[in-house]
Amino acid sequence: MVALVKGLIGEGYSVGILSNIPTTLAGQVREKHTWLEDCAAVTFSCDIGLAKPHPEAYRVAVDALSAQPKDTHFFDDRIDYVEGASYCGLNAHLFRGIDSVREVLSTLE
Repeated sequence: MVALVKGLIGEGYSVGILSNIPTTLAGQVREKHTWLEDCAAVTFSCDIGLAKPHPEAYRVAVDALSAQPKDTHFFDDRIDYVEGASYCGLNAHLFRGIDSVREVLSTLE
């Protein structure tokens, strides 16, 4: 996944992360995964007090990207999170592996 994200950033995509992560792990993740600094936005649920699939979590993440929901593609391996993103107007996709992301992105070019 890290290679995928780094590759997408290198290809010029604006990549954001929305993660349901507890406060006890957030600091460790930020310290260990310095590549997160290359993302356009990183939104941790513990920082905003909301978690997926709460609609406001998606709105905060999209705002952090300075984007619009209709222009944002969201990938997750949990269908309830995908449905939540879709409800909020994002182009939501079930993550089934790296190829599923590449397939969606190929339709945008």
